[in-house]
Amino acid sequence: MKRSIAGLRRKFLILATLLLTFSGYSTIHAGATTISTTVKTSLPVFEFNGYFGPAKPTIDCEIDHHFSLGSGRFLSSAYCMTSTSSRTQNVRLSPSGRIRICTGVACGSNPGLGTPTFAPGTKVVSGPFTCVIGNSSVTCRNHKGRGFVITPSRITRQ
Repeated sequence: MKRSIAGLRRKFLILATLLLTFSGYSTIHAGATTISTTVKTSLPVFEFNGYFGPAKPTIDCEIDHHFSLGSGRFLSSAYCMTSTSSRTQNVRLSPSGRIRICTGVACGSNPGLGTPTFAPGTKVVSGPFTCVIGNSSVTCRNHKGRGFVITPSRITRQ
């Protein structure tokens, strides 16, 4: 019972945060991507999927901002992964700009149930991280502008 109440509370907080922080359809140009929606969150863990159309794989991302691991340790990172029949890969960005890339079968993961899916033109901001969903990629950067671009076929450091 406690677990289901905690799960409902988390889902409610995510939904409330999304409803309260959508900035509507103000247009901002960020490189080649036109930003039509901005999602700002202060949740310690926020997951989202980039959706590019029915015939294309999604890119699943999670931004952890000062997420407690217990014993006084905290996790802050922007993480994205994608998997196709020929390639599975993920990338993790630290607040300092360190990038870790993993390619291979052991590099996959699954998004949580109820993870929101956003279209190209969405910017997600949490703590020192900003991720922008492009037409076929997700770009994540830290507050200093360091980061990565992930597509279903490759990861590029920025």
